[in-house]
Amino acid sequence: MPVPSIRISLLSLALLTSATLHPAAADAQSSGEARYRAAAEYSRRNRGDAVLVMRGDRIVFEEYQNGYDRAEPHLLASGTKSFSCALAAAAIEDGMIGGWDEPAARTLREWARDPRKSRITVRHLLDLSSGLDPSFRQMQGPRVRDRNLAALDAATLGDPGERFRYGPSHYYAFGELLRRRLEPRRETVMQYLERRVFRPIGMTATIRADAAGNPNLPGGGFATAREWVKFGRLLRDGGRWNGRRLLRADLLRECIRPSAANPSYGLTLWLDPSPEMSAALAADRPLRQREGAPSPWTRPGGPNPNEGIYMAAGALHQRLYVIPREDLVVVRFGRGGRGWSDAEFLDRLLGRK
Repeated sequence: MPVPSIRISLLSLALLTSATLHPAAADAQSSGEARYRAAAEYSRRNRGDAVLVMRGDRIVFEEYQNGYDRAEPHLLASGTKSFSCALAAAAIEDGMIGGWDEPAARTLREWARDPRKSRITVRHLLDLSSGLDPSFRQMQGPRVRDRNLAALDAATLGDPGERFRYGPSHYYAFGELLRRRLEPRRETVMQYLERRVFRPIGMTATIRADAAGNPNLPGGGFATAREWVKFGRLLRDGGRWNGRRLLRADLLRECIRPSAANPSYGLTLWLDPSPEMSAALAADRPLRQREGAPSPWTRPGGPNPNEGIYMAAGALHQRLYVIPREDLVVVRFGRGGRGWSDAEFLDRLLGRK
């Protein structure tokens, strides 16, 4: 029996030596753990379901809260929108779409003679400035069998590029554009998303469809935290996965370029979550903003500690944060609650509180 005892002694000595030789690394790991736990505790108190932190390509923190089952796919709600930017980038790269500023009416021929709709571009659809009536009731009523076609019939409330109007109609119209481009290839939008994005990164996710089979690109996605974080990693790494180029970096950069209509929104993604923006998101102000009311999406007057951070955001405070300067991707799942603030969560996560 002497051999096992020697092995244990040697292992203990190696661990002790490692800790002695690398105190800075141990301290950094301890500091990170404390910050992540502080953020997770804030999430838990605000009806959180999960917090997962990935640094580089490794999960360094993971906590499931308030009875949530880690294996159960979670509703992403409007966090689903972020998949559309990857879809568009892939379609541009594959030559199915001529570019972000291609008129949608080249494919959606119903719009060709409309003075406003004929000027809507792919960019306008993805940055929510198409001018289409964003009404949830019109797009999601129980009698609407084909939401894509319902979006094409939506009224326009203004000129393309004029104003940010949050709602699903823009993304259903984009879904119909892509569906028509894929039809000659005998591939559905969901099959294309799985082939070009999900499968190459080993991601499993589902998106609910309407009665006509159109995926609910504005808000029907479901995934576990361990799956959604993979998509965030793909974004953070500019379309590369384990050294392999999956999507062009220059196309993905457009997803995080501020739009003219809303400097806090790119193409499907929210940018630089300042305290002012966090308060507006927590109150769902983009959904309740009345025509003619001032926009709540303004840049802060002073320095913004969260500049460079971007996120996919869904109702009930689903979040996929990408923090390039820290090499982090963070998933947060929740069930709503009035106390939530992205700025507060990030302050704790990044050790500012």
